[in-house]
Amino acid sequence: VDSNAIVETFDGDTSSTRRANILQNARIILTNPDTLHATLLPKHSKAESFFRRLKFIVIDEAHYYTGLFGSHCGLVFRRLGRMVLSYQSSLRWLAASATLNDAAEHMASLTGQPATNWIAVTKDGSPRGPKTYALWNPPERLVFNHQHLSAKEHAIDELPDRQRCSSIVETASIVAECVRHGISAVCFAKSRKLVELVTSYCKRMVALGG
Repeated sequence: VDSNAIVETFDGDTSSTRRANILQNARIILTNPDTLHATLLPKHSKAESFFRRLKFIVIDEAHYYTGLFGSHCGLVFRRLGRMVLSYQSSLRWLAASATLNDAAEHMASLTGQPATNWIAVTKDGSPRGPKTYALWNPPERLVFNHQHLSAKEHAIDELPDRQRCSSIVETASIVAECVRHGISAVCFAKSRKLVELVTSYCKRMVALGG
């Protein structure tokens, strides 16, 4: 792509005064299925010059388009492909995803383009340094459950329960250790709440030095 190419965003927040200029001059347009469905496709004649010049349709995060949402977007993508081909015949489709196992079949169902037309690029040729993968299993700890025992029953020998330490605390501990050694680290969690908990625990551990 030319370094001077005009790249624009065209979505619901784009003012009507800028839309015509974007469609006329932009080389790359970033948009979404909602805008395609509600604006660009119903009024495609107003963007004829752009669609006649369009060479590539790129779908990012292609694995996200599944289920009911994927079905709706798939219909929009198929309409887009048919509409563009009514203006010209050199259109090509591209998609990006790091988590698709059956990329060609998935994209075929999403766009209506035959699976044989899709080529899955599964080898990463980008430069990168060596990596080490480590799996951390939180250690076990012995837990005595005296909550429901009487004073007499406390005297009886009791076998402790074995439980795993909290994975959240263990994660915070590992990140804190990285911080203390000046190692750059990124931590992922399932939810925002868990991220906040790990961050809070980590800050406390670093401050206490443990």
